[in-house]
Amino acid sequence: MSKEETRLMWIERIEAYRLSGLSAKKWCEENEINFHALSYWSRKFKKEKAATGDSKQWLSVEIPKSPKEVLKPNSSTAIKVQIGVGTIEVEAGFDAAAFKNVVRILSEIC
Repeated sequence: MSKEETRLMWIERIEAYRLSGLSAKKWCEENEINFHALSYWSRKFKKEKAATGDSKQWLSVEIPKSPKEVLKPNSSTAIKVQIGVGTIEVEAGFDAAAFKNVVRILSEIC
Protein backbone atom coordinates (compact mmCIF):
# COMPACT_ATOMS: atom_id res chain seq x y z
CA MET A 1 0.00 0.00 0.00
CA SER A 2 1.42 3.41 -0.99
CA LYS A 3 1.85 6.25 1.49
CA GLU A 4 -1.06 8.13 -0.08
CA GLU A 5 -3.30 5.05 0.07
CA THR A 6 -2.41 4.57 3.74
CA ARG A 7 -3.11 8.23 4.44
CA LEU A 8 -6.52 8.09 2.71
CA MET A 9 -7.38 4.89 4.58
CA TRP A 10 -6.69 6.59 7.92
CA ILE A 11 -8.64 9.71 6.94
CA GLU A 12 -11.63 7.45 6.21
CA ARG A 13 -11.18 5.51 9.46
CA ILE A 14 -10.96 8.67 11.56
CA GLU A 15 -14.04 10.07 9.85
CA ALA A 16 -15.95 6.82 10.51
CA TYR A 17 -14.86 6.87 14.15
CA ARG A 18 -15.99 10.48 14.62
CA LEU A 19 -19.36 9.82 12.98
CA SER A 20 -19.94 6.71 15.10
CA GLY A 21 -20.48 8.60 18.34
CA LEU A 22 -18.47 5.90 20.15
CA SER A 23 -15.41 6.41 22.28
CA ALA A 24 -12.15 5.81 20.44
CA LYS A 25 -11.43 2.63 22.42
CA LYS A 26 -14.91 1.20 21.83
CA TRP A 27 -14.82 2.04 18.11
CA CYS A 28 -11.38 0.45 17.76
CA GLU A 29 -12.55 -2.70 19.53
CA GLU A 30 -15.63 -3.01 17.31
CA ASN A 31 -13.63 -2.41 14.12
CA GLU A 32 -10.52 -4.37 15.10
CA ILE A 33 -8.31 -1.30 14.75
CA ASN A 34 -5.31 -0.65 16.96
CA PHE A 35 -6.25 2.16 19.37
CA HIS A 36 -2.70 3.55 19.46
CA ALA A 37 -2.58 3.70 15.66
CA LEU A 38 -5.86 5.63 15.58
CA SER A 39 -4.48 8.04 18.19
CA TYR A 40 -1.23 8.45 16.25
CA TRP A 41 -2.94 9.28 12.96
CA SER A 42 -5.42 11.64 14.62
CA ARG A 43 -2.54 13.58 16.22
CA LYS A 44 -0.57 13.53 12.97
CA PHE A 45 -3.43 15.07 10.97
CA LYS A 46 -4.06 17.71 13.65
CA LYS A 47 -0.36 18.68 13.65
CA GLU A 48 -0.31 18.88 9.85
CA LYS A 49 -3.39 21.07 9.84
CA ALA A 50 -1.87 23.36 12.47
CA ALA A 51 1.47 23.52 10.62
CA THR A 52 -0.16 24.65 7.40
CA GLY A 53 -1.63 27.63 9.23
CA ASP A 54 -5.05 26.33 8.35
CA SER A 55 -7.40 28.81 9.93
CA LYS A 56 -11.13 29.25 9.70
CA GLN A 57 -12.27 31.58 6.96
CA TRP A 58 -15.56 33.26 6.24
CA LEU A 59 -17.27 31.92 3.17
CA SER A 60 -20.08 33.40 1.18
CA VAL A 61 -23.54 31.88 1.46
CA GLU A 62 -26.19 32.59 -1.14
CA ILE A 63 -29.64 33.02 0.35
CA PRO A 64 -32.73 33.25 -1.85
CA LYS A 65 -34.36 36.68 -2.07
CA SER A 66 -37.46 35.39 -0.33
CA PRO A 67 -36.69 33.29 2.77
CA LYS A 68 -40.24 31.93 2.60
CA GLU A 69 -39.23 29.99 -0.53
CA VAL A 70 -36.81 27.89 1.52
CA LEU A 71 -39.57 26.87 3.90
CA LYS A 72 -41.90 25.55 1.20
CA PRO A 73 -41.87 21.74 1.40
CA ASN A 74 -41.76 21.19 -2.36
CA SER A 75 -39.60 24.18 -3.21
CA SER A 76 -36.66 23.61 -5.52
CA THR A 77 -34.86 26.55 -3.91
CA ALA A 78 -31.82 25.52 -1.90
CA ILE A 79 -29.10 27.11 0.18
CA LYS A 80 -25.56 26.26 -0.86
CA VAL A 81 -22.83 26.23 1.78
CA GLN A 82 -19.21 26.00 0.65
CA ILE A 83 -16.54 24.70 3.04
CA GLY A 84 -13.11 24.48 1.47
CA VAL A 85 -13.57 22.61 -1.79
CA GLY A 86 -16.82 21.01 -0.64
CA THR A 87 -20.28 22.40 -1.32
CA ILE A 88 -23.39 21.38 0.59
CA GLU A 89 -26.80 22.08 -0.87
CA VAL A 90 -29.52 22.29 1.77
CA GLU A 91 -33.19 22.10 0.87
CA ALA A 92 -36.30 22.49 2.99
CA GLY A 93 -36.86 19.57 5.35
CA PHE A 94 -33.15 18.71 5.68
CA ASP A 95 -31.85 16.59 8.56
CA ALA A 96 -30.17 19.12 10.89
CA ALA A 97 -28.09 16.49 12.70
CA ALA A 98 -26.71 15.09 9.45
CA PHE A 99 -26.00 18.61 8.20
CA LYS A 100 -24.09 19.42 11.40
CA ASN A 101 -21.95 16.27 11.03
CA VAL A 102 -21.17 16.99 7.37
CA VAL A 103 -20.15 20.58 8.16
CA ARG A 104 -17.93 19.39 11.05
CA ILE A 105 -16.21 16.76 8.92
CA LEU A 106 -15.62 19.13 5.99
CA SER A 107 -14.26 21.75 8.38
CA GLU A 108 -11.78 19.25 9.76
CA ILE A 109 -10.48 17.89 6.46
CA CYS A 110 -10.71 20.94 4.20
